[in-house]
Amino acid sequence: MRALRPLAIALAVLAAGALAPAHAEVYKFPDRVVTAGGSFKPKRLPAKRMAPIALTVNYSIRMRDGSFPPTLERMVLDFDRDGRMDVRGLPRCRAERIAGVGSPGALRACRRALVGRGEARVLVDGPDEDLQAKARLLAFNAGRVGGARTVLLHARLAAPEPVTVIAPVRITKAPGRPYRDRAEISFPELGEGVSLVGFKATFKRRWRHRGKRRSFVSARCSWGALQVRGALHWPEGDFARGLIIRTCRRR
Repeated sequence: MRALRPLAIALAVLAAGALAPAHAEVYKFPDRVVTAGGSFKPKRLPAKRMAPIALTVNYSIRMRDGSFPPTLERMVLDFDRDGRMDVRGLPRCRAERIAGVGSPGALRACRRALVGRGEARVLVDGPDEDLQAKARLLAFNAGRVGGARTVLLHARLAAPEPVTVIAPVRITKAPGRPYRDRAEISFPELGEGVSLVGFKATFKRRWRHRGKRRSFVSARCSWGALQVRGALHWPEGDFARGLIIRTCRRR
């Protein structure tokens, strides 16, 4: 297993300053350049009470020498105790209802369970040149699967041939006292010569349950920032870990 230490160093510096733009974190390794980050809205939050937010997460990769990049296998995000994910009372979507269909079909089947939208990018290794394809990304609440709160990321890829991809997001208790929720995204194999090279997703959903207003993602601003511990995993054991801190303002 090879740890890509430059990412951990870059994230630690970012945490100290917390001044970098939300979508401009570029981490350079000897063989690859990775962009990974996120943001949330609104920035003004209560100091003690949780309030609804929209959370955006993004990732992209390219190789320094222009070679074909490795696909992302897993992303792990640990949110501190000032952030929370909630699915109580939210309609659920089973994976079989959205398997084998495109975005319109998935929305017809599970619109009431929708918690996020975005875009995914894959690279297909061609004989003469690589082909990049984009796909609409949808996120659906699946309820508890295997004892864990689960969200399903759904995308219909058009290249190299049409295929529906579903990536589960398991939400469990994060290890370590400063953290509350862990979101672990497991990306399926896309086939030989196909690599997930980027995605951007925004998670936002509000509803009422038992007379209370609820939000899929909520946060508060108890000390002036929100903290996320992240890890990226690629094939052959390559991984990178780090810490991101985003400033907030109390209201």
